[in-house]
This record gives sequence, C-alpha cells and structure tokens, in this order.
Amino acid sequence: MATRKVAAQAACSLSSAVPLSLRSKAEAKDASSAGRPGVWPPAHAADKDVAIESTFLYTLGVAYLLLGLDLVLATYLDQLATTQLVFHVLAFSVQLFVLFATWITFYVLLSSTFLVKKALYAKVFVRNRALFSACLIHFLLFLLLRLYRLALEFLHCPHDRVWHRPGYSAIYIVQKIAAMVYYVLLANGLHLLVSKPKLYTAECMQT
Repeated sequence: MATRKVAAQAACSLSSAVPLSLRSKAEAKDASSAGRPGVWPPAHAADKDVAIESTFLYTLGVAYLLLGLDLVLATYLDQLATTQLVFHVLAFSVQLFVLFATWITFYVLLSSTFLVKKALYAKVFVRNRALFSACLIHFLLFLLLRLYRLALEFLHCPHDRVWHRPGYSAIYIVQKIAAMVYYVLLANGLHLLVSKPKLYTAECMQT
C-alpha cells in the first residue's frame, strides 16, 4: 500500500513538472488522433516549403518555345504583303492562340511558387504588377493593330498604302515598343522562376 502511494505521488509531481505548453500540444495531438477537435499541427506548419512538380522543366521549355514562336509570328506577319483576308484572319487566330497558350503556361509555372500555393494572390499581383501590366497593354495594342489591319484588308487596301492610313503608323510604333517591354519582362519572369529558389520556400515572405 505504501509503495502504491509513493508511486502515485511521484506520477503527480512528474505531471506538474511538465510545462503547460508541452502538455497542451500532446493533449491536442491525442485528441485529434482520437477524432476529437485539436490544435495540432501548430499554425506555423502552413509556412513549410512547397513541393515542385516533376514536369516543371518541361513546362518551362514549352513556355520559352511559345514565347519564341510568338516573336517569330509577329515579325513575319508585319512583313506580309498578301491581301488575302482569309490568310490574315487565320494568322490573327494563330497569334491569339499562341499568346493565350504562353500566358497559361506561365501561370502553370507560377502556380508552383510558395505564394500561389498558399493562395496569397494579392502579394503575387504586387510583386508581378509590372509584368501583368505589360501583358494587358500588349494585348490591347495587339488587338487594336490587328483588327485595324483586318479592316483595311477587308476594304482591299494595298499593302503599300496601309502605312498611310490615319494613325496606323503611330499605333504600330507604340505596339512594337509595348511588345518589346512585354517580351523582356516575360523572359525575365521565366528566368526568375529558375534562378530564385526562395520563391518556393517561406523565405519569399520576408522580401
């Protein structure tokens, strides 16, 4: 009887010696494992690094390929002297497809980063606002220029007279400047996804 009493007192003193924070974590863990509400794991567990998909490098290669294809198409179609409206409509459709495919591929790559994985879209927008703004401006000017060109082709305007139409040359110059900025920022964005490992860790929250 005395032995049992001593053992009970020792167990009680040992329990009181354990810090309250450690006991609460252990109790919460036991409660969650038993199907009862608990607070385990702690809140900071959501700040762990994210895993990168195995297809990341392949997707990156596709993004660079689409970016190069977009640049080649834009350069080739600017020098196109044909007046066939069907061909211009087809070329315009292909350019739109390549442009949207490039953006979708870039977003797939961006979705592997820590901020997107944690649904911190406001921070993603703030840190990439220059690129997103360039994408929007490039897209609007691209639509304006191509639709203007299609309208002129529909009116059977000769290729050498296109440049003398009101505002066409000015729109062309502004669009090409915006396109140059867009290509540079997008290529830099793709490069940062490879050269900055901290984009995939919680360290990116500190910058």
